Amino acid sequence: MVSRGPAERVLALISRVTSTGAFIAEVDGLRFMAIMGVLLFHAHGGFFEPHPSLAPWVPGGDLVGYVIQTGSFGVQLFFVISGFVLALPFAEHHLAGGRPIALKAYFVRRVTRLEPPYIVSLLLVALAVGWVSADMGAKLRSLVPHFFAHMFYVHNLVYGDINAPGFVAINHVTWSLEIEIQFYVLAPFLARLFSLKNKPLRRALIVALIAASWLVSVYLTKGLWRLTIAQHLHYFLIGFLLVDVFVADWNGRPVKSYAWDVPGVIAWVALPFALGIDYRWKSLVLVVIFVAYLGAFRGRLLARFFGNRWLAAVGGMCYTIYLYHAHMIYHVNRWLESHVYGPVDKADTVRALLQLGLMAFTVVAFCAVPFVLLEKPFMRRDWHKALVRRLRGDGTAS
Repeated sequence: MVSRGPAERVLALISRVTSTGAFIAEVDGLRFMAIMGVLLFHAHGGFFEPHPSLAPWVPGGDLVGYVIQTGSFGVQLFFVISGFVLALPFAEHHLAGGRPIALKAYFVRRVTRLEPPYIVSLLLVALAVGWVSADMGAKLRSLVPHFFAHMFYVHNLVYGDINAPGFVAINHVTWSLEIEIQFYVLAPFLARLFSLKNKPLRRALIVALIAASWLVSVYLTKGLWRLTIAQHLHYFLIGFLLVDVFVADWNGRPVKSYAWDVPGVIAWVALPFALGIDYRWKSLVLVVIFVAYLGAFRGRLLARFFGNRWLAAVGGMCYTIYLYHAHMIYHVNRWLESHVYGPVDKADTVRALLQLGLMAFTVVAFCAVPFVLLEKPFMRRDWHKALVRRLRGDGTAS
């Protein structure tokens, strides 16, 4: 047996477990891009001024601060990834003769994979919030209804918009998880699209649904509509379109080519600036995302980048990082300011970037602990059945 060095052991420890054994490294690399964007966005105000940073084409604009600030769009990039990942087994069944998907197993898997780490994170974050409060008991009691609203994924609908004055949540970033859950419910039914054997018709329907969803997001912007899948469905459906190409055209094995690196790199570089264009042209962002993701799968250099084992490992930790990063940023930065780099120098872009990078690295390193202890065990398929067998004394879980 070949012994592994320390780096290999760390990599194995923080690498996620796949329930089916299938692994597409580029997908986890895309997760890395999305979660780092969100993390840097939430830290942005502490390192760059003004907040929010103005676009570089506006007087007083800041190119670096603006690009980092657009990391908030990482949420939508996650929606595309979710659309791809959830649609993939259905597309493989209908288009490539893969095994059928049992709906009961599908929903049980969603619950057993996502809910335990989520509930634990809510408890830990609530305790952390209560700990720093003047009256811990009173604070924790006030958070009880929020805990149950979070746990059943209805906090958006019960307590409203995250941007509303006086908004309270145990973990404010989980608004997007509630959108994801709504899509998880819809996905098996939307995936019936893949049962259409006529490829041009099937793709035309997916594109039509993307366009219709985008129009809904433009015109239904008030009230509860803003807090539902109705505002975001087109991003998930881009993932559906990617899956159609991935399975039907590439047979699950995209051929890498330097020719795809060119449009792919252009799309990734253009994305932050496309987000700032006039709303009448905003639909172009959807095209840019699609080309950027195609490049990640097909470009020889881009696929090597997104498939890097360390990037993929961090991307595989994205759920834990998502659940904890917002509450870690403040405390980690305070510690680093006191013990490592001193006060953040917002007037020095290079220094601010170095400080921001060190802060982000430290947050990710800290998140590795709850990932290994509180998320990774639930990645194993049927862990709950093994637990029941242990409690009954029927045998040892494998």
